[in-house]
Amino acid sequence: MLSDPIIATLEKIVSLHDGIAEPAGEHILNVLLTENIASLLSLPEEVTFTTIADVPQSVFVTYHSEVLNKLSELLAVKGLISALGVKIDGHLKNTGFEKILLERLAPQNGLIRFLDAKPEIT
Repeated sequence: MLSDPIIATLEKIVSLHDGIAEPAGEHILNVLLTENIASLLSLPEEVTFTTIADVPQSVFVTYHSEVLNKLSELLAVKGLISALGVKIDGHLKNTGFEKILLERLAPQNGLIRFLDAKPEIT
């Protein structure tokens, strides 16, 4: 798993939009973009992203770079799905769990879908 948060984010966004992303080090990501994403970014289809400024023939990416901002805008159209398990100590009725969940978690640009509530002991 990549520890560089920018490179990890780029890898997820590129993969989500049918591109191929392969880390070439902790701060370097080799990417094959789809034709429409490449044209949106004004980049060639095969490109190297890096968070280190001295890597030759690469695109330097920071939190405020235009490339990352444009890729982040794509998430407004297509996003990720996550399954969460929430542990709440104390007595819990199945009927009130959805209300408690929506009061405590506020997704940004997302939805929460309640599936099940059950007592468990581990």
